[in-house]
Amino acid sequence: MRDFGKSFSKNFVLKMFGLLVCLIFVCAAPHPAGAAMQQTDVDGSGIEICGIDGKTYTPNGFSEDIVILFFGRTGCPNTRNMIAQGKSLMNDYSMDKSLKLVLMDVDAEDAGMESFASANPELLVAHCEGGYSSLMFRLLSQTMEENISSVTLPATFVLRKDRRIVFASTGYDASGLADAVLSLSAEEPSKPSTEEPSKPSAEEPSKPSAGESSKPSAGGMSTQQGTTDSGSSSRKPNLKKPSLRSAKRKAGTKAVVKWKKVSGADGYELQMSTKSKKGFKRIAKLSAKKTAYTKKKLSKKKNYYFRLRAYKIVDGNYYYSDWSKVKKLSGSKK
Repeated sequence: MRDFGKSFSKNFVLKMFGLLVCLIFVCAAPHPAGAAMQQTDVDGSGIEICGIDGKTYTPNGFSEDIVILFFGRTGCPNTRNMIAQGKSLMNDYSMDKSLKLVLMDVDAEDAGMESFASANPELLVAHCEGGYSSLMFRLLSQTMEENISSVTLPATFVLRKDRRIVFASTGYDASGLADAVLSLSAEEPSKPSTEEPSKPSAEEPSKPSAGESSKPSAGGMSTQQGTTDSGSSSRKPNLKKPSLRSAKRKAGTKAVVKWKKVSGADGYELQMSTKSKKGFKRIAKLSAKKTAYTKKKLSKKKNYYFRLRAYKIVDGNYYYSDWSKVKKLSGSKK
């Protein structure tokens, strides 16, 4: 049994080392091979982007003419190089269209996200629990029309004004990105609509909840208001603010959070923080059927705070209710 344990341990270490070498090669090689930028035509308007600022966006909500989504890692040189190319295009004198750059972090953990965002203020950094790798592979299968099981980072998607994904690539392809963006910049601008603009609603806007600004985000979209495909404002659905029933510890390092079902909701977003009024980050996106969630790997001694909001999807846009009241989960004093 002792020999078996040693053999198992040795094999496990060797396998982990091999995996690490593969990851380093894929992400850290100067210019590893990938799929060159190619044309495509896939709807990207409803992609959900969870910023580390605690707000949720969709490409439809951005005011910029062109949106570039980089699926990668902050520690991956190729991801950094492609983002640098995007930043240089923002300053290109020949560009007559505005750009929005978004990093979709594929790692399960969000380590280093805030410092990377601070160093790159032109960039919207997004992260969700578990990372964006599943979404990345789904978009690659749609845009490149083949079943892709592995990829050289970053995966890059270019969306034009109507939020169609018109170019996609994997790996380092700075020249391909430049060609794609400049070709969109050279296109004729779309003709303005001749329709009468809709009059603003007399309804008084709802006040922002704690920790959330009522001002539009850097992407031009408030978390309480979406836009239609034509760019005109859509009145948000009347979703009731959720009510958190309880937050109780289970086996010390787990917490069970329960809430009342919200009528008309398509799902819920649950956030957690170690502070009562700031630092909230999303820990789960849940279906409308769910009324409870178990959070694991918590510290026994720390206090945790939870808040919940409901959402409804209309024409690919996410509309959110106000946040629930914050529910505290107390830590052990021992």
